[in-house]
Amino acid sequence: MIESSVDSSIGSSVGRSIERSVERSVESSLDDSIERSVGSSLDDSIERSVESSLDDSIERSVESSLDDSIGRSVERSVGRSVERSVKSSVESIV
Repeated sequence: MIESSVDSSIGSSVGRSIERSVERSVESSLDDSIERSVGSSLDDSIERSVESSLDDSIERSVESSLDDSIGRSVERSVGRSVERSVKSSVESIV
């Protein structure tokens, strides 16, 4: 009788211990899996957002710089050509 009680008590204790160990392992595995999945998704989302913002910013900056440079270059070239043409026309008249 005592033996049966001891066996039952030990069995219950071992069963609870195993159950807690399994619960902790499952919870830990799930937590790690969820954290990796969410972390990876967040990392990807942030990376795409930053890349997109940088691409847009760089594109606008380059376009603006090119527009300014091209505009100044055309102004100088056309300005000089017009100046020479007018000077030549005036000299031919005088």
